[in-house]
Amino acid sequence: MFKCAQCGNETFYKESETISRCNACFSKIDFANSVAPSQIHSDPLRTNGNAPSSKKNRLKYAVFFSIILAYFFISQYAFDFFSNSMKQADTTKLTIEPEKEILPEEEVSKDLPESDFQLESLTPLPDVIGNVYFVGYIQNIGSVPAEKPRVDIQFYDKKGKLLTSTFGYAAKNIIEPNEKSMIQILLKEAPKFDKMETKITATKLYYERKNPRIEILRSDIVNQSSGLVLTGRLKNLEDYDVQYVEISLILRDKKSRILHYSSHFLHGKTLGPSEEADFTMELYITDPGQTSHEIQTQALKKD
Repeated sequence: MFKCAQCGNETFYKESETISRCNACFSKIDFANSVAPSQIHSDPLRTNGNAPSSKKNRLKYAVFFSIILAYFFISQYAFDFFSNSMKQADTTKLTIEPEKEILPEEEVSKDLPESDFQLESLTPLPDVIGNVYFVGYIQNIGSVPAEKPRVDIQFYDKKGKLLTSTFGYAAKNIIEPNEKSMIQILLKEAPKFDKMETKITATKLYYERKNPRIEILRSDIVNQSSGLVLTGRLKNLEDYDVQYVEISLILRDKKSRILHYSSHFLHGKTLGPSEEADFTMELYITDPGQTSHEIQTQALKKD
């Protein structure tokens, strides 16, 4: 009995008139006449579990193995993808940006330009103990009311070296546009100086309000044995109570030069609506001869 030279199988199938193939390993048998007719079948047979019984079976097995391979590769890809995703989730650092600080809206500046003000007749008045008082007026030439302007003065020698400085505030709390306020600035132990420079700073009103209106009904300068005394009478023109009523005076000589400045409070006195009151203020100076005077008032509304 003829046996396959490759695997030793004894059954074959006929591929053509002259060619047969082994049913087990599909090796080609060139001489079909060498194979006994009982060993040759018209279709391939599964003799030892290795060969398919027909072309349809071979196709079925091929499709089956293709599906198995496809499932394997898809499963492997899914496993690798899932593993990589988990690794990235473990290693990725979560960056949390700090919350941005919410800054408040920038406040509109309340500062007024220095060009809105001018000083008038600023006159040095020395006393007997070495101090100097600078007395004059500050005028609001701007378009909005100003909150108690401040005047700084710097003093220099001939070489331009700064010697000292001082400052003072307007007598009025509020200076309306085109209004003047008296001002007195004290320089203690004043050195000899060659020149001085002034700087004015002021702000808009912190809240809307007006200076209470106080009218001077009369005022007189009386020469007494102790010196000059200012006497007079004033009236509250408002429909509300006012307190801390202050009277300021500038005294001038016959050439209109500033000689003296004084201020006085009606201590503990509250003026009701339309109420009048007398006042007296000692100036502590002797009679300088022919003089003139100017008076200015300041008060606060009583809460």
